[in-house]
Amino acid sequence: MTDQPALPDATVRLVNALRPFQRHGAAGDGERPGVHAEVLVDRSPTMAVWRDDLDVFGRALIGLGAFRSVRIGDLPSAGGPAAWPAAGAAADRLLILVSDCASSLWREPAWWQELYALLHQSPTALVNPLPPRLWRHTGLDLPAVRVEPPRATARSNAGLPFTPPALLHALPEGGRGGPSWVPLPVMSLTSHGLGQWARTLTAESAGGCDALLVPGPSAWTAAAPRQPPHTAASLADSYLLSASPRAARIAVLCAAYKDLDLVHLKDLTREFEPEAGAADIAEILVGGLFSVTGGEPTTLRFRDGVRERIQMSLGVRDVRLLRDRLPHYAERLVERRRGGGPPTPRTSSGHRPSARETRPPYFFLSYAHTPRFGAGRSDPDMWVQRLFRDLCSHVMALTDLPAGSEAGFMDRETRGGEGRSERLGAALATCRVFVPLFSPRYFASEMCGKEWYAFAQRAIQHGAVSNQPAEAIVPALWVPVPPSQLPGPAERLQFNHNTFGERYVTDGLYGLIKLRGYAEQYERAVYELARRIVGVAETVRLDPSRTVDHRTMPSAFGAPGRSARSLRIIIAAPSRHDLPEGRSHEYYGDSAQEWNPYHPVSRRPIAYVAEDMARNLDYQVTVSSFDDEEAGHFDGRQAPAQPEILIVDRWMVEDESRRRRLAAFDRTTRPWTSVIVPHNRHDHQSRARENELAYRLEEIMPVKMGQGRAACRAAANGVANMETLGQILPQVVGAAAEQFLRHAQVYPPAGTIDTQRRPRLLGPKGMLGPPVPPPTPFGRFPGPEEASTDDE
Repeated sequence: MTDQPALPDATVRLVNALRPFQRHGAAGDGERPGVHAEVLVDRSPTMAVWRDDLDVFGRALIGLGAFRSVRIGDLPSAGGPAAWPAAGAAADRLLILVSDCASSLWREPAWWQELYALLHQSPTALVNPLPPRLWRHTGLDLPAVRVEPPRATARSNAGLPFTPPALLHALPEGGRGGPSWVPLPVMSLTSHGLGQWARTLTAESAGGCDALLVPGPSAWTAAAPRQPPHTAASLADSYLLSASPRAARIAVLCAAYKDLDLVHLKDLTREFEPEAGAADIAEILVGGLFSVTGGEPTTLRFRDGVRERIQMSLGVRDVRLLRDRLPHYAERLVERRRGGGPPTPRTSSGHRPSARETRPPYFFLSYAHTPRFGAGRSDPDMWVQRLFRDLCSHVMALTDLPAGSEAGFMDRETRGGEGRSERLGAALATCRVFVPLFSPRYFASEMCGKEWYAFAQRAIQHGAVSNQPAEAIVPALWVPVPPSQLPGPAERLQFNHNTFGERYVTDGLYGLIKLRGYAEQYERAVYELARRIVGVAETVRLDPSRTVDHRTMPSAFGAPGRSARSLRIIIAAPSRHDLPEGRSHEYYGDSAQEWNPYHPVSRRPIAYVAEDMARNLDYQVTVSSFDDEEAGHFDGRQAPAQPEILIVDRWMVEDESRRRRLAAFDRTTRPWTSVIVPHNRHDHQSRARENELAYRLEEIMPVKMGQGRAACRAAANGVANMETLGQILPQVVGAAAEQFLRHAQVYPPAGTIDTQRRPRLLGPKGMLGPPVPPPTPFGRFPGPEEASTDDE
């Protein structure tokens, strides 16, 4: 059985807060159709600081499994009601808007008129990630009320009861809760706020939740957007007086620089205010001090005169600290603007890496920890540490790495210490070469398989972007392993160990380092290995990736002792010769296998990228086209030959014959086939018709789109980019493999099997010998024929 990675603690808390939707059957059943959850995220520049928190929120909604589908899109910034996604029946959709309401859009009357009309169509809520004390600095300048649980299912926000404020009659469109006012539930991105809203909407709690009253269109006709303070002095002074102490200090430190970006702002926060969080950084962005511009990374520029005013609070000691702790910021800023330089690693537990830890290592030494035996024994990994030191010395001599650089990374901890997983994850995300020490213990180690998988994913992503092979794994023989015992990812490596010496091939580095007579062969092997590391590092330049928790990743070696596994990937997409009318040709090739939905970011077809990812999970993969498959292959009555992944292009629904084949496929019972639907936000044609195509595909394939684990349903609802595909495909493959094992035909071993006789143990505890006589009942002595003698 394939284990599903555990959700992070933050995701678990949000999932528990949203449990009321699951208990009340929002996912639907045989009688109820269920509810679609539409999440529209504001992509304005000030929302960039909440990217990680929004990922947690999205994983919580998908992992909850309480909705029929979860779709995450962009909040439309203009275009009127036509720009909002169509949802069919209002009762079938729950709309969640995610925004800090800091952009000028939320101060425009036309925007609120569109939102007012939307509140009468579907149940809608607003999630504001800012702390509530900062909402007054945004466009949420509306009366606050407490929404009560509805007595019946509310088909729109107009059906949510509330007690109007006492002074509501004095406001425009006044009255005692008349139809002109519509409540909009507003909550922060916390488990407490989301839990109150979920319990209120499902009537589990009578306490209600917070909401704002949105007036009708006539109240906005004469409204004018609120203007910020006119003078730079009043703007800076009001911010320093009202901001939190941490946000105020960070803003003062920012005044030492002319140009800023979000990466540098986080560097400052990590270095000088390590206890500060995303809320403090967001307070700086929405405080009015900067004009914030989107991009990668988000750029910040002080408003005219503000920087000079804030500099009056910048002391000499702060300037010295900035010069000492962040001396190379100007150079790093230039590199980032040119597109070079690795990003600063981010940790999930708040660990603040030192300057030495943030330098990327040249190579990563992956090895299996040898357990200690006996009391008072020396460290069994001391010889690996010596090899690591020798490799680092050679690498420093063969390269121009500056003093203090990390020539290599080696994990010396056998237990999870503070920040260990973050340091290991950052090294895997930034190192240039991966050096595994082959040994029988290495391929039996799940942790080593996870390290291999994490680095190999970087190589796959690099190959997809550059369309060039990226072989940055340099293996070393610690203890020779027979080729028949190598897992697939290691067996496929094209590497000649004979160039390191004959003794190296027969005895490995462990044999050479332990025997004094082989000292010369050891030095030669280590030198040649260092040369190979440097050569690969200079030839293949892998881009740094985002730091992830490698503990949640699968192992590249599969389960210990498991035989070879096979997987079939089926591509359901048209070719460039039979596209729907008006569809762009740039995403398609001469066959379905050449479909590239993530163009132009990816230059490789998704079939080959998914094949590499599955092979990295120790699968033998075959790729085929849905159009080329024979009708008998999709007969659900036949025993499965292997688990399958069906990758579907939503544009298939435009062809009548393909619609019929997809519908027929969905009617067959094939739980060992999982569905993945790629979606590219840079594809303007698909983005414009996203909701239409998605709903049509769900109508054609309702079973496949809703079956399986939460990860399978998320993959069927849309995979937005290559990074998400790499994260979700292992879970989808694992679910398909599990269903395959449940439904596959079982072949008993050869030979005659006696089905009449029941098996029994021979001798005590199954050991060979005569059977043990049954115990004598109490009060009865054995008869002469039952008694045993010494001769017997």
